[in-house]
Amino acid sequence: MATVPAGLRRTLRRALASFGVRLFVLFAFATLAPFAASLAQIHGATVDTEAHAYQNAQLAAQMATAALQTTIADASQAAQTLENLPAFWGGTDADRSTTLAALAGSRPTYNALFYFTGDFQVHGSSAPLGGTAASNLTERAYAREAVATRQLTFGHQALAGRDSGRVT
Repeated sequence: MATVPAGLRRTLRRALASFGVRLFVLFAFATLAPFAASLAQIHGATVDTEAHAYQNAQLAAQMATAALQTTIADASQAAQTLENLPAFWGGTDADRSTTLAALAGSRPTYNALFYFTGDFQVHGSSAPLGGTAASNLTERAYAREAVATRQLTFGHQALAGRDSGRVT
């Protein structure tokens, strides 16, 4: 290791002993210490905020899951009710419409219920369907899925009625 010459050592001591250098070091410390503390606080607040946001997202997902499970259970219950009504299956389209209107009226989460067969023909509806809406079930993914799987299906988005413009 190289040694520092004596003249340079004296110059460094004098520079460190000067009032200006001491004032500069004090100013730098007084400025940088609070800045460093602020950065540490900001980091801590950011970590806490991210944790709270994650917890809120989890709670929102749990609530959405519970709401969806309730909707599915309610729809399954409605389907079972209809399965147990011989008049629904043996009746006319008008009879089915009356039954569906009564069932939809008792469940405020439903805008409309309708029954259609595998050929996508509507054979009963809780709300009047215009000719355009009734004839275009083949364009609706949930209708195709219901026919293909013979299972309860739901639309993945709100639909505006083509004739009325009402969201269903």
